[in-house]
Amino acid sequence: MRCTVDRQDFAFILQKAKQVIEKRSALPITSCFLLHINEEKLYVKGTNLEVYITARISTQQTDKNGAVVVNADKLTSIVKSLPSAYVQLELNNGKLILTGGRSTFKLTTLDPEDFPE
Repeated sequence: MRCTVDRQDFAFILQKAKQVIEKRSALPITSCFLLHINEEKLYVKGTNLEVYITARISTQQTDKNGAVVVNADKLTSIVKSLPSAYVQLELNNGKLILTGGRSTFKLTTLDPEDFPE
């Protein structure tokens, strides 16, 4: 999975999807986002098991389609703090690598098959 997105658009949809995320939950995966890349779109899904939200943005460049689950708070905080106009997302060896300008972050991921539908 690899794509490049506009940082401001990405931060905006993360903030919208985060509205349904529970900060403290008995089920840790409900404090995460499901990120799914399909062709030229990045989909962000969030849930608290009662309400589901899906937001999408266009990607600037997509090299590989795929899906990953990542902690919502950490992802949102990192994207908001990046100095560059674009963010590159890449899944490599079970880690989501976020790159913006000279900054690079590696986030632990969960299996997308475990995300509640």
